[in-house]
This record gives sequence, structure tokens and C-alpha cells, in this order.
Amino acid sequence: MGILQDISTPAAVDVTGSTGGTWATASFSPPANSMVVIVANIGYLTSSSAPTVTCADSLSNAYTAGPAVFDTLYAGSYIFSHFYSSAPGAITVTVTRTVALGSALLELVPYVLTGANSSQTGAASLTFSTTTNTLNFNRSFTPTTPGSWCITGIAVGNTESGTPTAVNSTTDHFFNDSTDIVAAAGGHFVTGSPVAGNLGWTWSQASDYAWATLEILPLSGTLTPALADVAGARESITIAD
Repeated sequence: MGILQDISTPAAVDVTGSTGGTWATASFSPPANSMVVIVANIGYLTSSSAPTVTCADSLSNAYTAGPAVFDTLYAGSYIFSHFYSSAPGAITVTVTRTVALGSALLELVPYVLTGANSSQTGAASLTFSTTTNTLNFNRSFTPTTPGSWCITGIAVGNTESGTPTAVNSTTDHFFNDSTDIVAAAGGHFVTGSPVAGNLGWTWSQASDYAWATLEILPLSGTLTPALADVAGARESITIAD
């Protein structure tokens, strides 16, 4: 059947002008054998240093930290995941930045996925950030497995208007924050043939940005790890072990 997004997925969360250290999903009940993925985007009103960001549910299950990136100016994107082999009942998931570091947009885009593998060994991830103003907030990414979901998060440091245009992906949520003069989005791409392709967005206002993508592997498939494009500032690729 492949990976499907479950109806239990809670709504995205947007908190503007926040000086707090935590933000949380609404209560939800993921089914047994589901993978919960949380995209957490931070966009600061003024230039800030990188926070330490962690994620856990209300049952004290720590989420696995996936790709994480801060662009050294205003924007950071962080992806977390946890596999529930049995249904946990009603839970919330909280993301914490260890130091609040001033007013910011805090955005959560959650996914509850069925049909995902409990082991994500071999899944690809990639991060990129730049302080150069651009309209193209997307990067080349190479998934490893047909049927995988490539979940992408982005924080844009200097825009607060317009509708983003998705590049080879589906926009699941975006938010323009006029309070903090930033924007953020989360989306996904379902792998057909595992070949390199750009994932992300274009926007109407040039900006710095931070971009992260995590591949979620399906229950079955042949892993064929491949390197993605690694050109550009502060970019790194990881094949999980």
C-alpha cells in the first residue's frame, strides 16, 4: 500500500512574536505502527545565534533528531521523528529551543504516516542554508527508495508576504509572519524513481533561508544510497546508519 498520511495528523501550529522556549501540537492519537514526523521552523525578528532544538511527546518519548540547520541570521529548520509500534493513546508533541533568543515565528508541521518502516537505516537527509538573498528556496535531493516520502521544511528570514510556489513537491502548510518579518513552510514529495530533483519552493521576495529534507522509508524496497548535489554554502548530506 505504501506510505499514507493518517487522519490523526494534527493541524500545523504557527506562533508569532514568541519569546517562549516551547511550542506544542494539539492532542492526537497516532495508530500502532505509525511514524510521526515533526517539521519545526524558527524565524527570528532580529539576527540571532543558533538555538539548540529538541522534541519529545507528552509520554516522555524523545524524538530522533533528523536534519537541522540555522542560516546564522534569522532562519532555522529542524526535523524530528518517532516510530510508535503500539498506539500510545492521546499525546501532544512539544518542541523546545533551549534559549528563547528573542521574538520569533515558531512553526510546527506534523505528519502521522502509516506504511513507514520502523527502521530508517539508509534513509537520506540533506540540509542547506545561505545568507545570500535569493528567490529560489529549493535544493537538489536524491532519495534512496521508491515509495519513500521526502519531507521538507524551510524557514525564510526576510519575507512576510506572497504565496510560495512548490517545486516538485506538495505544500502541506505555509505561513507568512508580518510580526516577525519571516515565513516558513513544510511539504513532501513521494518518490517514484530515486533520481535527483529539486525540492522546496520559490517565493516572491528574495531572502536568506534554511532548508532541510528527511526521507522516510516505506515498509519494503531496495535501498540504493546516492549522494545529492552538495554544492553551495553550508550544505551537508547524511545517509543514516
